[in-house]
Amino acid sequence: MTDPGSHGAIREPRWPQTINDARVYLFLLQVDNTLAAFAISGNEGRGKLFIYEIHVASTHRKQGLGRTLINHMDPVTRHGKRKHSTISLNVHRANTSAQAFYARMGFGVTEDISGDAAILEMVRNRA
Repeated sequence: MTDPGSHGAIREPRWPQTINDARVYLFLLQVDNTLAAFAISGNEGRGKLFIYEIHVASTHRKQGLGRTLINHMDPVTRHGKRKHSTISLNVHRANTSAQAFYARMGFGVTEDISGDAAILEMVRNRA
């Protein structure tokens, strides 16, 4: 178990499973022995980490749990190799609060996905 500071405990990935040739990881964050947040991410090769899902329970939002999860993913999923050059995710265009959160985390909108005006891809590049 890893101590992410004052937020509780992040359990090390339970999976890793391979889905479509990508290593996929499940992160669980507990506060007071209760699941407060989770994330699913995958190392898609060539220095790219993709966040498939991230969710923080409504009772635990605005406490830094999403930031803690995102910051914890990179070192765990790279298996001692150099940091991922990009971390990307998809977000619904209507979810402006999530877009604002990801922007504060250094993500920028790169494109609409598959012509679907409801979904945006956001990417954080490393220098």
